[in-house]
Amino acid sequence: MLKNLKRTHDLFGDSYNGENIVGRRLKITAKILDEYKDLGVLPEQVEKKFKKQVSSALVVKEKEETKEPLFSNSQQLIKIKESRKMPKPDWHPPWKLMRVISGHTGWVRCIDIDPSNEWFATGASDRMIKIWDMASGTLKLSLTGHISTVRGVAISDRHPYLFSCGEDKQIKCWDLEYNKVIRHYHGHLSGIYSLALHPTLDVLVTGGRDSTARVWDMRTKNQIFALTGHINTVNAIQTNGVDPQIITASADSTIKLWDLSTGKAMTTLTHHKKGVRSLAMHPNAFSFTSGSTDNIKQWQLPNGNFIQNFEGHHSIINTMSCNQDGVLFSGGDNGSMYFWDWKTGYNFQTNQAIAQPGSLENEAGIFASTFDKSGSRLLTCEADKTIKVWKEDENATMETHPIFDFSKHKKELPSDWGYNAKLDRYGKFKDDIVFACRPDRTILFVANVDYIQEIIENKNVFVKPVYLYNIIDIYGKNVVTTEGQEWKRHRKISAPNFGEKNNIKVHSETVYVVESLIKLWEKEGMDSVNTTKVMFNIALHVFSGAALGVQLTWNDEGQVPKGHRYTFKQSLKNMLNNLYKYIAIPKFMYYLPIKRIQNVKFAIDEFSSYMKELLEDAKKRPGDGNLLNALAQSVETDEGTEKGFTEQEIFGNLFIFLFAG
Repeated sequence: MLKNLKRTHDLFGDSYNGENIVGRRLKITAKILDEYKDLGVLPEQVEKKFKKQVSSALVVKEKEETKEPLFSNSQQLIKIKESRKMPKPDWHPPWKLMRVISGHTGWVRCIDIDPSNEWFATGASDRMIKIWDMASGTLKLSLTGHISTVRGVAISDRHPYLFSCGEDKQIKCWDLEYNKVIRHYHGHLSGIYSLALHPTLDVLVTGGRDSTARVWDMRTKNQIFALTGHINTVNAIQTNGVDPQIITASADSTIKLWDLSTGKAMTTLTHHKKGVRSLAMHPNAFSFTSGSTDNIKQWQLPNGNFIQNFEGHHSIINTMSCNQDGVLFSGGDNGSMYFWDWKTGYNFQTNQAIAQPGSLENEAGIFASTFDKSGSRLLTCEADKTIKVWKEDENATMETHPIFDFSKHKKELPSDWGYNAKLDRYGKFKDDIVFACRPDRTILFVANVDYIQEIIENKNVFVKPVYLYNIIDIYGKNVVTTEGQEWKRHRKISAPNFGEKNNIKVHSETVYVVESLIKLWEKEGMDSVNTTKVMFNIALHVFSGAALGVQLTWNDEGQVPKGHRYTFKQSLKNMLNNLYKYIAIPKFMYYLPIKRIQNVKFAIDEFSSYMKELLEDAKKRPGDGNLLNALAQSVETDEGTEKGFTEQEIFGNLFIFLFAG
């Protein structure tokens, strides 16, 4: 039948001038169905375009649209999405210390705020729970009953109860109307480190060293569940009104999300590499963070999907807290304080807790923290037995404390990228000049020969960063570590000594050194030598003779002069061999009674002693023609002026000439 219809159309189609609108619609519909049937539903823009095309009019004049065309240069059905842009961090004012509260006689380990925001409670290693007035910071009440460190306190927002737990394996319920214990909860086999109340149910959750989190009925004191699965101490607990209603963090480096109705784990998060000590929930967003020594991680609930890392707080993170404005605080075991933007993970402030007078220097750790109900005050519990209250700086503005986001520069321009990547990295920027802008300075990277020549010649505009060369100011200022007028003075005094006369001296000394070395080899019958070691020794001999006026021998170390431990030759070698160690080791370590470090310092000091003796000797023997002698004469006549060096500057320049050689 279809074949007959097609034949009839071929025979009589040309004589029919009209357009069969219904047939055209059916044809288009069939084509679309055949081509797009696998998609199920057409994209919205395609559907709109199709509706315009099947208008009942013979000629349809489309209206001009300002929207982008459906297909710009290609016939793609799916438009490729633009790359996801990193969100910009919100501006937060910096935090500053407002008040220091003291009263405990041991480390303050836990804290919680009253729902009315009028008072707060703390527990400490002195086995006491103290109630403090929020406004004035004065002590209102002390509760005794625990026989070991109090590790957790929680104030109920639906009952006049305060709950506490400690390393004595006790969980107590305090009636705040009578200030006495009315219930005990027994079941933990070891010290209890964490405690949390359910926001809507009369349920209490505790965790401790027995690797379990236990759920208690607040009224009957019965244990509802023992949440097992962790293999190490349960350090932190958070609760929710919806699933997962319980979140636990453990020293086994895992985090578990629990279903309270069944008492079983819904999800186990294993991203951390170190033990997790702290958890923090956002008051409004359905997400939380976990803190470990490796980094801080942010998770999305209810499934525990990983969001991002908060990188930079390299410490044992004991506590974290978050307020309604999206400010996340993390406190470390070494007293380090980091403030983060919750949305982006941007660290907008760092601080360091200072131990109160009379405390040890290492008693600066932060054990617990919380924001008050308004989110405008931060309270930290510290190892110096104090509670510190922090507030936002009311005088700070976006102009005085701007947001700096260097995430792009950190990825594109690591500190040593110019040396390691060389010319390849410039190709990524499609330019041979790159600026790296930092808060303290702007760095210019150049890979263009003409521009480099201009920079080198124009010293008044492109000033050398002298601070980078301070590490080689070992014996004194020199022509390398100075700039401006000071550099001109050093160059003016030292440059005349590097003329033809000096070249003749170096050449004759080199001939003498090499000939004496060859004679030694012929005498000893040497077949092969270490080229690197030989060239190093030749350079030492030539410098010693041409610059210092001391001719060294190959086969005789000589006698050790009085007042020295090594000969001059040995001292010169020791100084060069220990030079990099001396630069790398922090200066305060030279006061430590460590033999290896003391030997490094002695090698530098021994050579300095020899240079002082050589300088005094050169002053008495003018006209020897070596570099030290020429510089010594300027000390005698014009010390410290435009024409002469000081003794320290002579030593500094001699060292640089030796180092360069």
